[in-house]
Amino acid sequence: MAEPRRAEARIGDRERESATSILNDHYAAGRIDTEEHAERLDAIWSARTRGDLDIVFWDLPRAVVPAPQPPAPPRRTSWRFPLGAFLVAALVLAIALQVPWWMWLIGLVVLLKSRGWRHGHRGHRTCHNPGTGDRRRAF
Repeated sequence: MAEPRRAEARIGDRERESATSILNDHYAAGRIDTEEHAERLDAIWSARTRGDLDIVFWDLPRAVVPAPQPPAPPRRTSWRFPLGAFLVAALVLAIALQVPWWMWLIGLVVLLKSRGWRHGHRGHRTCHNPGTGDRRRAF
């Protein structure tokens, strides 16, 4: 048995509800008046095939789907506050525990290096393409 054409395909309540929503959008945009809206709603709910629904929308523009919004850029946190808090805490602890200042300096260097390695700042390695004089980043 041959598959029915698209216009002859039967529709259900889900398609009628979708068509009603689209028609309401056209009504809200002012493309049709109240009387025409009521007439077209009656036509939607009495429609049996896709072709019957197509007739309801023949003179209205197709619904435009808005483009998705690009994702927000990642928020960068400042390193100054944690560094300042670390230095204040280190100073207080150094005075309270009578620890030499150079030990806290070592801790600061380790902290900064570990933060850089964790975030992928491992230095910029480049390779040289001898034929073109082009320098490109190696990943």
